[in-house]
Amino acid sequence: MKRRHVQPAPIEESPEVDMSPMIDLVFLLLIFFMTSSSMITFLKDSKVELPIAESAQVPKSVKSRLLVNVYAEGSYGDDRGSPMSLADVKRDMQGLVVANPGFRLFIRADRRSAHRSVRELLDVARDVGVQQVIFSTFTAKP
Repeated sequence: MKRRHVQPAPIEESPEVDMSPMIDLVFLLLIFFMTSSSMITFLKDSKVELPIAESAQVPKSVKSRLLVNVYAEGSYGDDRGSPMSLADVKRDMQGLVVANPGFRLFIRADRRSAHRSVRELLDVARDVGVQQVIFSTFTAKP
């Protein structure tokens, strides 16, 4: 049997790495984190002008909340701006209070809304058993 001499493979001097899959992955992660972070925050309703408070503080946690907008004409809406009646708000609060006793009501009342509208909302929250209410305001700048 005749022996063959096997030629060794040429040694590549500088191997190159294709970076396009890495760049695609980075862009996908960037898009994922941008969309998921916007889902965590509440949507701002442009029809609500918030009042200014001297001692306003930014809350640390936004978990276990129901956001209710109180518009200038006295109507109510959810965080997406869809209209709600007091009966709808009461039904949503009852479900959340049963599921999570530490639930908080987050009220965004327009600065021009009547106190009566906010008071009615607070009365419904009290009747349902809500223990904590948060009012949304702008921080006064010195």
